Formats: sequence, structure tokens, C-alpha cells
Amino acid sequence: MFLTGKPFQQGSLKIIAGPVSSGKTEKVEAYLDSLVDSGFKKDSNIVVARHPSDDKNPEHLGFHRTTVVSNADEIYDQIRSSTGTVIIMGASHFEDKNIVDLVDALVRSNRQVVLSGLNLTANGKPYGFMPEFMGLADEVELTKGTCTTNGCHDESANRSGLSKKEYLAVCAHHYSNPDLPLSAAGKEGSLELFVGSMFSGKSTQWFRKLRRRQKLDFSPIVFKYAHDDRYGEVRAECFQEGKITLHGGERVSAIAISTGDELRSYLENNPGKKDVFVDEGQFIAGLYDAVFNLIPRGYKFSGTGLQRGFNRKKFGDIPALMCLADAVNMNYAICVECGHPAPENQRMKRVNGGNPIPAHYHDPLQAVGGKDTAGVDYFYQARCLKDWVLDGEPRNCYELARFEWK
Repeated sequence: MFLTGKPFQQGSLKIIAGPVSSGKTEKVEAYLDSLVDSGFKKDSNIVVARHPSDDKNPEHLGFHRTTVVSNADEIYDQIRSSTGTVIIMGASHFEDKNIVDLVDALVRSNRQVVLSGLNLTANGKPYGFMPEFMGLADEVELTKGTCTTNGCHDESANRSGLSKKEYLAVCAHHYSNPDLPLSAAGKEGSLELFVGSMFSGKSTQWFRKLRRRQKLDFSPIVFKYAHDDRYGEVRAECFQEGKITLHGGERVSAIAISTGDELRSYLENNPGKKDVFVDEGQFIAGLYDAVFNLIPRGYKFSGTGLQRGFNRKKFGDIPALMCLADAVNMNYAICVECGHPAPENQRMKRVNGGNPIPAHYHDPLQAVGGKDTAGVDYFYQARCLKDWVLDGEPRNCYELARFEWK
């Protein structure tokens, strides 16, 4: 549940993601059951679309009928003026990028979208366009499977492995070490993310977790993006100690890095440090591969980041890491215009010291900013989707009239 100034009353995207046999389908079925039992589901107000690769019998979901589709246009053709909710099952299987544009258009037209899909391929990479969907997400629910490798029965398995031409849910330990016995209790690696728009409190939650770990003598190690100079901090060279300053003024010592390779190198040279905190992960190139390879070795990661930039597109490796994560904590800020939940990052800019104007679509994606706006070219505001502005944005190929909820 999100704590906001006003109730969430705008279009949104909820993602249900996990490995094979993790209960994604059951969650959608239960949701449809409740819609039918309550009498809310009528004729065309809810569209249920399903990719044919999602199930051996994709036309049925319990006693519900689904519309089997293989591309975005087929879903678009189902949308009526009365359609307020669109459910897309097997979203990870779509191969045409138009599916991302359609999901974005549906949310912007004030509709509710519920999307389910596989988080990772058997090769450990984010599945299909799931990172793009994660970049657009307003809520994420991660489902877990039961690892059957070597009699493990770990019920928090979040990866899919291929065994004898059959896909099975696998824990991180057995994904990389299928023939080895279970790791010692409490030594399994993990990834927890704190994501959301700027000024949403994600860094505060992350910082509180860090302080709890420090009080318990876990000796966590903290990493920061080397070029973050907000609040007057000095940019640090690789592996130098710098400071992270939170919006509330708290300061945290951190090791400066710019890439995932640097993170991995530092940790391998300091083998006793396995409780790892990473701030502003969207700026750290190659972070996904580093975290993916270190989790099976017992590293526990806690990271913050923006899943989408001011242009409402996925930002760095954070959306991919959301596919890999064991837990994702979504956070909303408060819209500076209307007080509604603000999932968007509104970038503003001053040109030649003039009045602030919205940033342009072609402005650089990476421009580190903060709450203090004096003397900088770019600064940020938290806004809801209705009040978010992006000049010069390309036209979406899908046009939908705004849906008004009654």
C-alpha cells in the first residue's frame, strides 16, 4: 500500500513477474474471479489478452475465456471506449516492441493495466521486453517458485532453469551450482531494490535498512556513483571514499565506482564484505551482470535507483535488476502540482538563467540533480502522469481517448 497525499486515481501498470510455476497465472485467475463475483466485469470493460506461448491451453483460464493474441495490434483492436482494465498474460513472449508502446498508451489514457510474464530466461537474462515494462511499472509483485534441484525445495526460487527440455523454477544457488549441496543456512545471496521517482523516500528506506544492519554488526559496505556531486559533494575517483548525502541531510560514507566491473573487482579484493549497499544504481554501467554473478556466491545486495528517467523510458540497469530481484519496494512521491501520487520524474531546466521550462525529449538522459536548484542547469520535480510534461516527445503509434472512471 502506498502512502500518498491523495488516493491513486490515474492510469497505472501493475506487473506480476516470476519464473515458471511460480503462481503468476493463479494470481491473475484469482483477480478475475473477484471481478466476476463482484459483478464488476461486464462485456467490454475488461479485456483479457494472452500470448499463445503462455500456456498449452491459452484460450482458458479456469472458467474464464481469454483472447489469444500474438501482437500489440490484436490487443489494440479489442479496446473500446468502455474498456477501463486490460490484462495481458504472457507479456514476456511478445516479440514486437509495439507492445511496449501500447502498454504506455493504455496507462496514459487513464486505464489500468495488469501484466504477467516471466522475469528471466534460462540464460539468466531479463525475458523479452520485461525491462521496458519494469521501467513503466507503478507496482510490481514478484512471484516465487519451488526449487527442485538436488532436493532443495527452496520456496523463494526466482530463476528458470532448463532440465531435460523442461523449464523448472531454480534458486540462485542451484542455478549456478546445480550439482552442489545446499549452501549453509543464511549464506544465500539476494537482491532487494528500493525504486521509485525522485523525492519518493526510497533512499530513506534504504538508509534505514543500512543503519539497522550496522547496529547488528553486519559490517555492510556501501557504494556510490563516482560522479554524483549533489549537495556540494566532491566527485570521487574510483575506489576512493566519498559521501552520500540524503535529502534529509544525513551523510553516509561510500566507496566510489562507475561500473559493475569496478564493484565486482572491489568485492573480490575484499572477500569478507558480502552485505552490499548500492546507491543510484541507474548510473552504474554493467551493474546487472556483476550482481547476477555475485548473488550465487552469497552476496546480499540492497540498492536504490530510478527505474525510469525523465523521458518515461527505462533507466540504466535498474529495470533489468527488477527482473532479477528477490524484493522490489516501489515508492511514490507527491505531485507538486496536484498532490496526487507522483511516479514521474519531471525534469526542468533553465536556459541562460531564465525561467524554468520542461526539459526536451532530446536532452541528455543522465544529468545528476537534487533538491537544490540554484545555479544548476537542470533540476527535478515529482509529478503525476497527468501533470508530467515532455516537450518534443515522438508520437505514439497507438491513439486512445482518455478513459473516465465513474
